Amino acid sequence: MAVRVDRNAPKAPAAQAAGADAGATNDLDILHPDRPLKIAGRDVTVREYGFVEGQRLAPLLQPFQADLYALITQGSTPPNYERVAAVITKHQDRMLQLVAASASVEQEWIESLSDLEGELLYVTWWVVNAGFFIRHALRQGALGTTANSSPSAGAPSTPA
Repeated sequence: MAVRVDRNAPKAPAAQAAGADAGATNDLDILHPDRPLKIAGRDVTVREYGFVEGQRLAPLLQPFQADLYALITQGSTPPNYERVAAVITKHQDRMLQLVAASASVEQEWIESLSDLEGELLYVTWWVVNAGFFIRHALRQGALGTTANSSPSAGAPSTPA
């Protein structure tokens, strides 16, 4: 037997709470993307870089961001994780330092992880920090400060 559902009827409190929790969780993920996880028996929290930390890490970030900007702008679709992973691998020594800073762990500990554990840490690090890197790469590209940028062909905006 069919039951008629009034679309204008108020939702049950449980349904309202579930919908509110899902929206709040998504908002919280965006505003505070930190992820706690257990790797190799150790509790680790992978966190997004803050403003000051991002400034401090800028020299490490720039070559990676330049390659990330090139990757983002070369196609009509956003790059998948495999393509980003290739850029991460290209900058492996820098990435090791960046992941260690994000997770507040020692580089030696990361080097001791199994393949599966290391992949879990790096994927989690990318999920948490992708927005940070993409924002900075796009800003760096927009400002023309990527390693591959060329000077403008036009006249300077202010005379000498």
